[in-house]
Amino acid sequence: MGLLYCALAVACFTGFYLLVGLSQKRGSDPMGLNLATFAVGALLSAAAAMPVAASQFPGKLIVIGCLIGSTA
Repeated sequence: MGLLYCALAVACFTGFYLLVGLSQKRGSDPMGLNLATFAVGALLSAAAAMPVAASQFPGKLIVIGCLIGSTA
């Protein structure tokens, strides 16, 4: 199942990358497309993480993940 998610992520990234390239060729600002990409990614990530409880992860891992995520 993990490989299916990975292949789907690569396909989505490729599609959005091609759309950004096309929008730049037309001379338009790709900011709206970037916003849509991050919004859809956040929604899909939240939907995939719903069955997982935070108590299943060690506290140090959650702290490190939060720090990395906030700096990204």
